[in-house]
Amino acid sequence: MSVSVRQIGGIAETRSADGINYEIRYLVPEAQIRSFLPAVGDRAAWAPERAYVTHVSRTFLAEGIWNVTVRAHVLQSEDTLASRGIGRNAYELAEQSFSLTSLYFPPEWFGCRIASAADCPPLRLVSGINVPPDGREKYQSLDGSWAKPGDLIADNAVPLYFSPGT
Repeated sequence: MSVSVRQIGGIAETRSADGINYEIRYLVPEAQIRSFLPAVGDRAAWAPERAYVTHVSRTFLAEGIWNVTVRAHVLQSEDTLASRGIGRNAYELAEQSFSLTSLYFPPEWFGCRIASAADCPPLRLVSGINVPPDGREKYQSLDGSWAKPGDLIADNAVPLYFSPGT
């Protein structure tokens, strides 16, 4: 059985102070997704008026099938394409797609780093409380507890000196 592109529902029309917009949805097989997707700025032949594509999004529905939404805006003349921010410069457009996977963001992006063993001298037990050795530098983790190797500490963290008298 061959799966082909199918339109979902009709064409939606929205009127606002910004003008007239049309939206259409399709079910698109994975094998046809690259060739099917229109470019921003293309003429929307499916729209009842002369309109140009302003937004294209795709949503993963199930293995091998995508939900594609295309929005178009009615323009009075092609000269107004640039005023709507619609250009054909490939560097102005970015495509983002994600499969079902884990994403890793380095701690440096969030202004922190991973504590090393040098940042965390071993603690000793005093009256049932784990404390750093006297006069030794120790960092606190982001949650305020004494840092252990592998914890996140702020990039600009200042080590604290532990002394039982202070």
